[in-house]
Amino acid sequence: MRAFLANPFLTMCVPPVLMVLQFLTFVALYNHGLPDSAAESHVPAALLITALFALVMPSVPAMLLGARHLIYGSNKVAPALGILFNGLYLLGFVLFFVFFFIVKSTA
Repeated sequence: MRAFLANPFLTMCVPPVLMVLQFLTFVALYNHGLPDSAAESHVPAALLITALFALVMPSVPAMLLGARHLIYGSNKVAPALGILFNGLYLLGFVLFFVFFFIVKSTA
């Protein structure tokens, strides 16, 4: 396990894996259907929306692992790119989540 976490390219692998998992969750949410208003009670849709947002959270420990590799490792480029990719992924998905679900539901 220690050798696996010592790989400086590990942080760059997190966003593609999360994209696949979120895509599958989004397909399940699309198949289930979104509620028409916030007043409706659709528990499976609410759980899928929560899971969709929660799947972005592993990018935070990946950024921390990249910072650890950046400080202690000899390869500085791969961890810096991993931090950049994870940060952009986190920011991009949060903006997507806010605009797609929150702004769309209030309009």
